[in-house]
Amino acid sequence: MWSNGKLVHQQYDLILFCPLRNNKIAAANTLADLFVRQLNRYKNVPEWFEERDGEGLLIIFDGWDELSEQLRQSSLAASIICRKQLDQCSVIVTSRSYASSSLLKMNTLSRHVQVIGFSKEEVSTVIIQTLQKDTKLAQELIDENSTEYGYKSHFTTTQRSGDSQLAVKLINDLKVRNDVQSLCYVPLVCSMVTLVYKEEGHLPTTLTQLYENFILQTIRRHVEIKQRHDFDPYTLGSLSSLPSQLAKPLQEMCQLAYTNLANTRMTFSSHQLQSLSEAVKEDYLGLMTVFMEYSKKEYQFLHLSIQEFLAAWWIAKHEKTEEVFKDHFDDDHFRMCLRF
Repeated sequence: MWSNGKLVHQQYDLILFCPLRNNKIAAANTLADLFVRQLNRYKNVPEWFEERDGEGLLIIFDGWDELSEQLRQSSLAASIICRKQLDQCSVIVTSRSYASSSLLKMNTLSRHVQVIGFSKEEVSTVIIQTLQKDTKLAQELIDENSTEYGYKSHFTTTQRSGDSQLAVKLINDLKVRNDVQSLCYVPLVCSMVTLVYKEEGHLPTTLTQLYENFILQTIRRHVEIKQRHDFDPYTLGSLSSLPSQLAKPLQEMCQLAYTNLANTRMTFSSHQLQSLSEAVKEDYLGLMTVFMEYSKKEYQFLHLSIQEFLAAWWIAKHEKTEEVFKDHFDDDHFRMCLRF
């Protein structure tokens, strides 16, 4: 991959990775502001590139969809993409598809690449390799169902392994549920479908049911690992019937998801999470991940779609649903949330 080696056919003096979820980067006014870490021996680098109009510089703006509508029009990132500044630099912009329309309107882009995700064959391969941990048995199962033109239309196995049989059953069930299979092209959703199927033994009926089951299973695993409660995690039947020790933290996290989605905020500092007293005690129910960004500890939900689902859960339980739909119907950041 280019991230681990040289960019094919391109040579740059500097590659600058700019996650637009970072507030400082999103609100930057100068090239120097994009250097979140200022090192004394490199302090003249921004000025050097500015004098050359960005020649030899590659900037990767990651997460265009995480910018507000206003910043998509007026930010430094927008100016650079439109060639109003540093017109000799090269730029790569990543975005969810719903927000890419604003990029495509810019006549400065030379190439548009859409990452679809897994193919049907890759979905089947991932399911086998996920459920069958024995790599030898997994490869035998793949070979057993392969032809010179790809995979067979109907999977079978002679293996006695329960994991292999479950993988075959899931793959065949997906073939008659095209609505769910089409979701599996997204790697995260493919993993969620596989996990839910392994635990529940059947495919979810709706996207909402898929996410609800996945979050419930995540909470079950959290309870099982932490061993702080005197109840069996597998007696937890639904998100709506959680005991108070778990319901309160979940409620706090749903509110956090909703209020910050409305403010286009997807990452949180420890200080911002201090008000979540119950959720902090429960380590955020296993629904958040922590990472270091520029020497600071930051938190975010396991995936943006998890935040969107929890925001939808909060809306359904605590907000006037019709008013929220009216206020956010044309808001790109609420598109997935309102689907739930």
